[in-house]
Amino acid sequence: MTQPNPWQVWLVDLGRPVGHEQGGLRPAIVVGSQTHCQFPIEMAIVVPLTSRDRGLDHHVRIDSPESGVKETSWARTDDLKAVSTERFTRTTAFGTASLSEIAELRHWLRQMVAFC
Repeated sequence: MTQPNPWQVWLVDLGRPVGHEQGGLRPAIVVGSQTHCQFPIEMAIVVPLTSRDRGLDHHVRIDSPESGVKETSWARTDDLKAVSTERFTRTTAFGTASLSEIAELRHWLRQMVAFC
């Protein structure tokens, strides 16, 4: 498998959800830093995508041609996860978020995570 890089879209098997978590086989955007992506730990920090528009401002619309998603999707920035790269079901990413999608993802991820 190719090592994931920031902002790439991968197909990930998130398994059985608990509560309101996203689960199952779905696209997810790698949001870990380049430093994190280079660690030899076979883990990735991702934000899962959903095809359901819940009308939430913090769900970032992902539908640029370069993203590789087949239908308009929303990145659930409130559902940040660290997952094993063994959950990635392909050997390569199928796209990368656009610059405008990345800017909006960064904005909302800053709102979701309390940095010191």
